[in-house]
Amino acid sequence: MKFIFTFSFVAFCLFLNAQFSVGHTTITFNDATRTGGFGSGGGTGRQIQTEIYYPATSAGDNTPFANGQFPVITFGHGFAMSWDAYTNIWQRYAAKGYILAFPRTEGGLIPSPSHNDFGLDLKLVNEKMIALNTTSSSIFFNKINGNTAIAGHSMGGGCTILAAGNNTNIKTIIGFAPAETNPSAVTAAPNVSVPALIFSGTADGVTPPAEHHTPIYNGLSSSCKSFASITGGGHCYYANTNFNCDFGESTSSPNINISRTEQQTRTYSVLDHWLDYKLKGNCQSYSLFIAALNGTGIVGQTICPTSVGPTATITPNGPTSFCGSGSVVLNANTGNGNTYQWNLNGNPISGANQSSYTATSAGSYTVTVSNSGCDITSSPTVVSVDTPPTITLTGASSFCAGVGTTLTATSGSFTYAWTLNGNPISGANGSTYNAQSAGNYQVVATTTGGCQGTSNSLTLTSNPSPTVTFSPLSQLCNNAGSTPLSGGQPTGGTYSGQSVSNNSFDPSIGVGTYSITYTFVDNNSCPGTASQNLTVIDCTGSGTSSNTIEGVSIYPNPTKDFVTLEIPTAWIGTHAFLTDVNGIEIQQIVLHSSAQKVALDKFAKGIYFIRFEKEKNKAMRIVKE
Repeated sequence: MKFIFTFSFVAFCLFLNAQFSVGHTTITFNDATRTGGFGSGGGTGRQIQTEIYYPATSAGDNTPFANGQFPVITFGHGFAMSWDAYTNIWQRYAAKGYILAFPRTEGGLIPSPSHNDFGLDLKLVNEKMIALNTTSSSIFFNKINGNTAIAGHSMGGGCTILAAGNNTNIKTIIGFAPAETNPSAVTAAPNVSVPALIFSGTADGVTPPAEHHTPIYNGLSSSCKSFASITGGGHCYYANTNFNCDFGESTSSPNINISRTEQQTRTYSVLDHWLDYKLKGNCQSYSLFIAALNGTGIVGQTICPTSVGPTATITPNGPTSFCGSGSVVLNANTGNGNTYQWNLNGNPISGANQSSYTATSAGSYTVTVSNSGCDITSSPTVVSVDTPPTITLTGASSFCAGVGTTLTATSGSFTYAWTLNGNPISGANGSTYNAQSAGNYQVVATTTGGCQGTSNSLTLTSNPSPTVTFSPLSQLCNNAGSTPLSGGQPTGGTYSGQSVSNNSFDPSIGVGTYSITYTFVDNNSCPGTASQNLTVIDCTGSGTSSNTIEGVSIYPNPTKDFVTLEIPTAWIGTHAFLTDVNGIEIQQIVLHSSAQKVALDKFAKGIYFIRFEKEKNKAMRIVKE
């Protein structure tokens, strides 16, 4: 009876000190990618009925929200425990201005709870709660300040580790006697990087610290983590009386030597300040948290800093590099109650105690922002004061028309502006420029701080492409032999003909029109080209068969049906070739007689030519009537 009275009195005092009334609502969330859960009406997939307590204008279900925006704590229950075992938690912290969400999934004994699903449920509820802040139809619309935590007791504490793995959307996690889970919370702990607070009772026989709380804590990758060991504390005393938890503890934890009220009071002395600092941004609460971590009946350890302060950042309103007597205004972040001290190269600047400072000197600037007794110094912002650059312009003094030349300016962290004869060249803003016109070139280089330097001037001349006067042939007999084609060369240059050999053309390749191109380079190394068309005609046929090729006769010529080829007997066994007027071969003839007839009746009337293998460069004309 005395215990009940004491507990009720403490609870009553806590209620009197509460800032808000406690409202309650129930929402069933769903995860379409999974099945099962608890509850109904949340949509397709896994149902996650969640009991939510919030700061309200009056106590009760779905009562109006209190004015303001508040943080969210998603809380996971212990094994075979329900959300209402944690009435002490939601009564205290909803009254202090927190929204607490208790998923009711995985609460039974049979089948055994799925730790993996419960961890996913905690993560999903946390995300769904944040989304309600922008849902106009929700009572949580514009009521969440964006700061969230995931917490849990026993099994829920271990599942908190699973939910927080690789999850940086939360501000902190809190584990009350976190239990090893399947999958392993110990194995998952290195994936947790957000700030963490772990509570442990030295007399906990349900989840002995050495096997559960300590390895989980040691495995966390959080750069800020703290461990609060409550001397003589048990496993179930973080919650209210619960049959399942208390029964298990009664058989495993004989060394508990403090009351439930004492354990909760010690827990609150640490937790109040941690939540106030992490979720409400109260800097002053951090030093109180550090002090409470080693308060009466608590042995704490931490890798968090011993003190913290408000944020401090510098935003320049312009370039931090400038020329000569320039300046830049540095702006610190503002906040209610902030005071400022500007520093140059680590030394305070006398009188520089406003939220902005005009920097005129080179160096490393920081600002120290103070608020509620907490100080924090920003990262440095380096200011550079430039001097005009020295720019040298190099390049050739002349170039070939149509080819151009590249001019190069001294390189650096500059912007460039090129001019020709004093006029800006559009788009010419690199350290090199390909000049195509004659004239006087210069470049102006500007540093990031606005300092300018002008280069030396460079005058370029343009060499025209060379020309050559030719007296080429327009046509050539096919038996003319190797024939020079040009009548001139560029003075002081070199010359070569394309598709010709040794500047000459061999017409024996056959009749037709050929395009001949010449390339050459003058004394200034400037290239030039010239071209001509050359027609090769047949000049060997005479219209008769007599004496065209020695020892060869063709008759009758002209003819209608056939001709007789008289050839030297030494030619027997060789070939003759009948071509049309365009030089296209239309028949190959094997010569097997010294007087061989060749039929022409299948060919049309016209001029034909016959060549002999023994006289490749000559042809005789045949007229078919």
